[in-house]
Amino acid sequence: MDLQNLEPPHHHQTKYQDELSSGTPVTDSSDVDDASQDEKFDSERSSERASIQVCKSYFDGALKGSETLAMVAKCIEAKGFTDDYRNCSRYCNTARQSRSVGTRETIKLNALEFVSMDLQNLEPPHHNRAKNQDELSFGTPVTDSSDVDDASQGEKIDAERSSEIASIQVCKSYFDGALKGSETLAMVAKCIETKGFTDDNTLFAQSVCPDEINHEVGDVTNLFTEYLGEVFHMGGLAGLPFTGKTGFAAFSHHVPDDGHCFVLMAPHIGISDSHRLGAYSRDGCTSESTACGAAIAALNHCCAGKRIPSLSADPSDYQMNFLIHQMCSRWAAVANKETENHRQAALASHLWDAAKGMLDEIVNTDFGGKTSKLLVLTGIQINMPRPCEDMFQPLTFDLHLKDGTVVDIYEETFGREKPAPFAQDSPEDDPELW
Repeated sequence: MDLQNLEPPHHHQTKYQDELSSGTPVTDSSDVDDASQDEKFDSERSSERASIQVCKSYFDGALKGSETLAMVAKCIEAKGFTDDYRNCSRYCNTARQSRSVGTRETIKLNALEFVSMDLQNLEPPHHNRAKNQDELSFGTPVTDSSDVDDASQGEKIDAERSSEIASIQVCKSYFDGALKGSETLAMVAKCIETKGFTDDNTLFAQSVCPDEINHEVGDVTNLFTEYLGEVFHMGGLAGLPFTGKTGFAAFSHHVPDDGHCFVLMAPHIGISDSHRLGAYSRDGCTSESTACGAAIAALNHCCAGKRIPSLSADPSDYQMNFLIHQMCSRWAAVANKETENHRQAALASHLWDAAKGMLDEIVNTDFGGKTSKLLVLTGIQINMPRPCEDMFQPLTFDLHLKDGTVVDIYEETFGREKPAPFAQDSPEDDPELW
């Protein structure tokens, strides 16, 4: 798009076409408004052109993001790079479609729709439904050449539904109170909007592990970003808020005048197709991988009795070394659990405890105006096997006021008491359940 070739507004086009047809100027009551609109349009165009000139005068070869993507995509696709490994059959495809609209209202409506969706009441495929309706109308079974395919498709749907239900049962047996990301958003939105938080006056930050499975469309991280707008990233390995006090100060001072801040903090844990905690079946991979890999590596380092690394010895791997330091005082409580699933659930809980302790030292209300407030939602993100929507176990939700008061709004939001963060009463590993 060339700024100099932008067409005038459509209502101007219509007026000019009428003038050409009649041969005389067409005047109406909107002429003054049109002139004002033209001046505003020309001013914005001049400002945009000047901004681009300033940018390119200091940064030779600078491109728009869209131009960069187009050039890179053209090059790398010729070298065999694609996104074809991704499995697009995931339940959150609905969220993926909603993202193309990208409006706060659409995201909220989809969240409310997800909340009301019951896996056990999903309707059969449309072609099956139509056939069943014909049977009801004529009173006799309708058979056609697709019966075998329909039966096979029905078995596949039933198998996927059973697997999804089993995966959710496994998740909730270890993470009490866990919710789908869409359910979490709907409950949080309902509560905070009554307290004056909107996408116009609230800036969003999240402290979440950078693992790509935590940032898929439909995840709680993505849903909150779409709902509130832009996002500031505070997290590093395992979701610990490594940006620290400086990072939070930078983020909070971006807030609108008299605006508010919202922070989401969540370490994560995967559940694989075989219902192993701490593992994940990634797209395109034949074997399961660890999740959270950094946390498990830190735990294994401590369990093996290896030397605790100096935080200053290797700056290139500071975050991992810090994670090992956090784990060295916790690993025994994790390793003493009876089964591997118990250990992985406990590891996620201890990670949350470490991250929460760091976050409490970082956040404050030294930003905005006299009425500015801070929301802090913490929990554990659970990466579910496909086709499940990822889950989130909310553990704390606090409202920080300017006078230093901290109001616990967990029960108001989620309608229940806080769950115990540590998985001490996890169920025994029952092979029949898995």
